[in-house]
Amino acid sequence: MKPRSQSHNLQNPIGPLFYFLLVLFLLIFTNLSVFAQAGTNSTGNGGRHVIQGRIFGESGRRIVVDGLKVTLQSFGLGDLTVFVDSNGAFVFRNLAPGSYVVLIDGNATFEPIHEPVYIDAPGGSASISAIPRMGSAPTVVPVQIFLKPKRVEALRNEVLNAKWSAIPRDAIQHFKRGLEFLENGKEGEAEAEFRSAVSIAPNFAPAHTRIGNLELKAGKLEAAVESFKQAIRYDASDFDANLGLGIAYLNQKKFDDAEPPLVTAAYLDRYAVTPHYYLGLVFSAKNNPNVAQKAFERVKELNGAKSLPVVHKYLGRIYMHKQMNKEAVTEFEAYLSSIPNAKDAVAIRKDIADIKSRQ
Repeated sequence: MKPRSQSHNLQNPIGPLFYFLLVLFLLIFTNLSVFAQAGTNSTGNGGRHVIQGRIFGESGRRIVVDGLKVTLQSFGLGDLTVFVDSNGAFVFRNLAPGSYVVLIDGNATFEPIHEPVYIDAPGGSASISAIPRMGSAPTVVPVQIFLKPKRVEALRNEVLNAKWSAIPRDAIQHFKRGLEFLENGKEGEAEAEFRSAVSIAPNFAPAHTRIGNLELKAGKLEAAVESFKQAIRYDASDFDANLGLGIAYLNQKKFDDAEPPLVTAAYLDRYAVTPHYYLGLVFSAKNNPNVAQKAFERVKELNGAKSLPVVHKYLGRIYMHKQMNKEAVTEFEAYLSSIPNAKDAVAIRKDIADIKSRQ
């Protein structure tokens, strides 16, 4: 069978304008939600507000998960439980204002979910004892949950993507053993297994991707680039290969080369944080603060700043450069709150003081 050519540049018009439009589309899409009658818990905790959720698969499509347990965890008010209905929906009613966490175990099939949710009473304080204004409507907080399958488990249970159904069984077995070695921190043995897999099936893209990831981690950038290119050659929709290729190019300071695969990765998984984070770094290096700002703001919108708090610092720098002083101070303070002992904490505090002295 003739190998497919590398096509990620052809599928999408790549460039700053396209990335800007992509982010705009994602903002609109992720705020659209229509809820039918759902599995409902009306017990509540003495309030009148609502958290209304919908479950989707990783691709954004609805999946059948009726009976899946959803727990709403609160601070000092006890936990509430509901089960997802046949439409993939769930509702918690009669809630007081405050901070909550939506928890889904995921069992053996999906990755666990830990989604923070905040209810702020309309027109008043978020305190549980706050008295809402007369006539004000209850707050309804929509939550969209995207379940990601446990990739290692899927492969271990022979639930391979249909596109790889023709891969020889020996190659699959080497690949699975490689994943098991990775889980146990044995990277050398894992790489050997992945290489055995591609020696049997040179078109097996997932194995090329895992090799590239290991080479990238080891700082073998040229080798990683070639491995990721091989993966994309046989599967242009490989998210991890596109992401890894962009990161490898970024580390080589080949910023123009890094942009297309990172945009492709963002296109392939619109809820993934890392492509936008690295695109922010790319556009910052290319001295394009406007697109870098959009990228880092997208990371925040996806709740990525919790695991990547340095995004607050980068946004603070951009806002400061654009003389958006209030926003800059907010981001710098969020950065220091997340990493109080950061190496550049003194410099950041000086920037905050300088900004405030000019106000």
